[in-house]
Amino acid sequence: MQAVFKISTISLAMGIAFTHQPAFADEIQATQASQETEVINVTGTRLQNQRAAAIKYASENIVDAISADEIGALPDFSVAEAISRITGVSTEDRNGDAEFVVVRGMRSDFNYLSIDGAIVPSTRKNGRATQLSVIPSSVIDTTTVAKSFTAEMDANAIGGNINVRTRSAFDYNAAYFFARGSLGKYDHDETPAGGDLSSRANFTFANTFGGNGQFGVVASAGYLKSNGDTWLPGVAYNEYRVLGERLNDAGETEQYTTRLYEDGIENSVEIPHGNQTYQYNNEIERKGALLKLEYLSDDEAMHLSLSSYLFTEDDTEQRWDSLIFRANENPIPDNLTATTGLVDSARTQRQYFLQGDENTLKSITFRGQYQFDDNQHIAFLASKATGERENPFYQIRFEADDRTAFAYNYDSSGDYPAINLVNAENWTDTELFTPEFYRPRLDINEQDASQLKLDFIQNWTLTNKLGVKAGISRRTDERFQDQVFDHDYRPNSDAAKAYTLTNVLSDEFNYFEPNLLPGQPQQFIDPASFLSYFDNNQAEWEDRKNQVSEGLSSQFIVEESIDAAYLMGRYATDKLTLIGGLRYESTSVDSTGGQRLNDDDPTTPDYVLRSQKGSYNHLLPSFTANYYLSDHAKLRAAYSETLGRAEYDDLAVRGSRNIDDANQSISISSGNTNLSPREAQNIDLALDYSYPEAGIAMSVGLFYKNIDNEIYNRKTTESVIINGIEYTQNTTQPTNATSTTLKGLEAGMLINSFSGLSEQLDDVGISLNYSRIASDFAIETSDDSQRELYGQIHQPKNIANLSLFWTPSRFDMRFAVRYKGKRQVSSSASSPSYDEFIDAQTFVDLRVRYKFHNGINVSLEGRNLSDEAEDRLLNSGRIHWTRDYGKSFWLGAAYRF
Repeated sequence: MQAVFKISTISLAMGIAFTHQPAFADEIQATQASQETEVINVTGTRLQNQRAAAIKYASENIVDAISADEIGALPDFSVAEAISRITGVSTEDRNGDAEFVVVRGMRSDFNYLSIDGAIVPSTRKNGRATQLSVIPSSVIDTTTVAKSFTAEMDANAIGGNINVRTRSAFDYNAAYFFARGSLGKYDHDETPAGGDLSSRANFTFANTFGGNGQFGVVASAGYLKSNGDTWLPGVAYNEYRVLGERLNDAGETEQYTTRLYEDGIENSVEIPHGNQTYQYNNEIERKGALLKLEYLSDDEAMHLSLSSYLFTEDDTEQRWDSLIFRANENPIPDNLTATTGLVDSARTQRQYFLQGDENTLKSITFRGQYQFDDNQHIAFLASKATGERENPFYQIRFEADDRTAFAYNYDSSGDYPAINLVNAENWTDTELFTPEFYRPRLDINEQDASQLKLDFIQNWTLTNKLGVKAGISRRTDERFQDQVFDHDYRPNSDAAKAYTLTNVLSDEFNYFEPNLLPGQPQQFIDPASFLSYFDNNQAEWEDRKNQVSEGLSSQFIVEESIDAAYLMGRYATDKLTLIGGLRYESTSVDSTGGQRLNDDDPTTPDYVLRSQKGSYNHLLPSFTANYYLSDHAKLRAAYSETLGRAEYDDLAVRGSRNIDDANQSISISSGNTNLSPREAQNIDLALDYSYPEAGIAMSVGLFYKNIDNEIYNRKTTESVIINGIEYTQNTTQPTNATSTTLKGLEAGMLINSFSGLSEQLDDVGISLNYSRIASDFAIETSDDSQRELYGQIHQPKNIANLSLFWTPSRFDMRFAVRYKGKRQVSSSASSPSYDEFIDAQTFVDLRVRYKFHNGINVSLEGRNLSDEAEDRLLNSGRIHWTRDYGKSFWLGAAYRF
């Protein structure tokens, strides 16, 4: 039997329009409305597009949406990848995998993420962002991104309020089952760990049961395992240097090399520090499951839901690294020209890294609603969620002691410096390389989030009558972060110091791509061989780090409690809808962490635990207006005030306190629990056109954000008196400082069919969107001045998506292009020479699906067919390094009844 959704354009819109206020009445109204309309079989790209357009148009907020079926129509592995196709949304990626979501240029720490209205805890070290790649796309029905905000929403959302709505058993009028599986292959598989096939599979089941079908169950699970390799060529360590001039001890002008371009002479040549070539193997295993039990009374007045999910991700990255770079940074290379030179002494290293990233999200949520009559109801939510992250890491380094043996000539005329050794045979002489260190480390963080919400809604959807929403909530978050161990083992015996790379060399090798060391092979350390050797000879190695001190220096706990209440009013006529509201939030913060002490008193302990409390209160107004210009067009305007709470690392009480009695000086570094949140004033204006009968939807919008209380690390100096003696105290800690602005334009268009032009084009459609984002964003520099940046960190100035689809007969083909403009990813208070960027990228995906009569379909997917890489740029415009992760291809089948 072919299961069908009970939907129409209107019922879908009603069911999703208030997603961010998780009241079940909206879902019940959607079910009731759908029973009065034609039952539609929701399959195929065009109907999925129509569904997303209906949600956007019907919402009284400014939102964008994507459905689970639409996610399945493109090779998206996760929620993060799926919503990156929404207008104004981009992602922070790693090795081509979308991890964190950036909304309207605001980095992921400034988004609020919920599943069925319940908060999802953060798993990002030091920050507040949740890694959305952990959430499999198979568990969701619809994901919405609200860009304008109303009083019932949590205020911590300067960027966007993202809600993942899971399926309900009452969405369907019959049992629903869907299963899908596919095998994939990455075209980069050159490392010792590469070459394995990738796979993914998921299923979803939903059904009602009981005498009157009053009980429901939804079960969904997903699995993904991917294995691909990445080339990472680039310039080594300190990147490029330029020629500067200075006075020597004799008072004479001499030339030297400096990394600071602002200190270079005019038209100076650029001198590469060397080059490095990493090869990565990235293996990702994701597992996810969701179970939901539901009850809907016969009169549909009461709806209860108990749901739980468990999502895990085990991301293991192995890196093999070959580096060669100048042994001394200051001497000017011999035979120097604009692009060539001779370096007579070089350091050469072979390294292996293992970096793990193990994420777990788990939650249990109870939701209940009781509808007193058609126009008033109450809703209740209680949830308990935990986010855990472990980052195991270790690094093995071998280095050649004879630096003159690796003298080289370089050529920097290409994207990366190419190197030719004076004595080429030394590159593969593994007897020249001995161990420098072995560094294992384990970082952990955990966040527990609890939430209680109670909402009352009356007359909210009526016209010519005042509608009211009111609610209270309490949320508590506890973030614990620690470094379980951090070792720095060094060889400490003659035998250990004489141990050579030959003993742990893998049989695997290949050649560099691109060929930065012509004719030389890439050699690989065998980590298992080294670890076996180390385990048997650990007594011959010395740990340079004190584990007690290292643990205390990194450990902190931050507890945050947020009590909130809101009141909203709505008044609507046939054409105009006005919504206003006030939200009050009271936040308390309590932090405990270790502070390192250093003074001349031998009785002073190395570390002490310190605690600090802070609090703040905010009254946040919001206003939204919708005006229907015609049956197919409406104008929306919104104003709201929201918050961007400080990252946990900035709030944490930890750091150091050094007292120098001889010079009467004190230096303190610490977090700051008394930080205020960033405060944003958000203005939105949007014009939407929707003509569902013709399959046409268009929108254009403007937005503006003014953000106060931006947070920077600032150094302050003051005089303090200790035992009658005046000391100069320098304190470095995060503080609230300047403001920034963000403004932009968003536009989107959907033409689901070109049948109006020709009957031959009935099965052809297009969807596209474009965003332009500009910001005035400055940082405070080390000399207390301000410096304007390219934009917010991770903010592209331009984002665009294009999708062409053709759905003849049983075929469903979609060609998709995704563009992300250049964005800044790091900045420095010391010098703009240390700033780095990621260059613009264009990704091309293709999916072809064929549907059989019996509910089976087969598909072929290609990801990143443009073979787009990630170029990390220096401020000068030269490439620092490139992540080249290649293409992948997937063959799959699915079954649905």
